[in-house]
Amino acid sequence: MPGCVIYESGVPGIFPKRTIIDPKKTYHVLNRAIARDIAANPARFLGSLPVGFHDLLVEAIRHSRSMSDRLKIERLLMIGVTAL
Repeated sequence: MPGCVIYESGVPGIFPKRTIIDPKKTYHVLNRAIARDIAANPARFLGSLPVGFHDLLVEAIRHSRSMSDRLKIERLLMIGVTAL
């Protein structure tokens, strides 16, 4: 699936079943909402993403067939990448 990051089931502690992450379908979350959620659910898992996730996400955005160049640039900038 060009434009998506796919993890098969069993990625330790993160994805118990096959998971597809489509960067086109992301949304912003306010820092205060995250802080409120952490305060309400302190035992919730907040670990690191799997090794290599950032690179996979960058490639998924760059190869997406459904995202416009403008949206690709916007999403890449959101994750700290400055070149399409």
